[in-house]
Amino acid sequence: MARIAAAAVEVNMAGVALAGDALAGANVDGVYVANDGDRRTMLMCLNERVWPITLTIQTTATRDGLAVADRVIAVDAGARVLMGPFNPDYYNRSDGRIWVDFDATDRRPH
Repeated sequence: MARIAAAAVEVNMAGVALAGDALAGANVDGVYVANDGDRRTMLMCLNERVWPITLTIQTTATRDGLAVADRVIAVDAGARVLMGPFNPDYYNRSDGRIWVDFDATDRRPH
C-alpha cells in the first residue's frame, strides 16, 4: 500500500465543519500533506481508540552535519490534537509535502 494524501481543508472566517468520514485514515505507509511554505499548514489527529497512539512527522533537514530529529507526537486515547505549523525548511520533502507516520495503522488521523 502506498502513502496516501491527507485530506486538506481550507479554513475561513465563517468556520468549517469537519466531517470525519471525509478525512484520511492511517495506513501502513503513512500519509502526506502539501506544505506550500505559507506556514499555515496544520494537522489534526483524532484518536478514536482506547489506547494512546504516536505520530511521527518526518524531518528532512540537517544542521551542522547532524540530522534534525523527527517530531514525535503522542495522542492520548479519545483525544483530538492539532499540530503545526510546519516550517518547510525542516519538514518539506523536495515535492513540497510533509510525511506523517503512525505507530499502528488502525488509527484515524485527520
